Amino acid sequence: MSARKHSQHSQYQRRGAARGVAAIELFLLMPIFVMMLALPLYMGRYCYHYSAAHAAATSAAQYLSKIPLSEMTNTTRAPIVAAIAREIAGEMLAELKPGLGQPSVAIDCGSGLPCMGVVKPAFVTVHVQMVVADFFFPKRTQLRLPIVVSVRLPYIGR
Repeated sequence: MSARKHSQHSQYQRRGAARGVAAIELFLLMPIFVMMLALPLYMGRYCYHYSAAHAAATSAAQYLSKIPLSEMTNTTRAPIVAAIAREIAGEMLAELKPGLGQPSVAIDCGSGLPCMGVVKPAFVTVHVQMVVADFFFPKRTQLRLPIVVSVRLPYIGR
């Protein structure tokens, strides 16, 4: 009987030891698995912010490209129209939390000049800039990727 008890006891010890080894392996590999999960989540978040920035810049540029020429060449109305386009983009970006400040929106009406109503623009361009930070492990990774979107459309207002 004692030999049988001894063999059962050693089987339990081996099972317990195997469970202990598995627990140690899990403990050692878990940080690697978490980091492997965090990077795709961060990249997905980055792509979402880029898509939202591009959509906002496109909407603002489409609005500006269709404004009547009488308003775009008026020195008092052109800055107001540019402010409305900036507000359109700003509202579309309002819900984003990139992590480092708020997105900035800049508008120009050809050759990098602001829309001041002096000349008819050939193109309108909307620039959106932001920096997307890692919010999963901000102190460990310190990931910060910039997003710069510029949408340039021909001015078609008449």
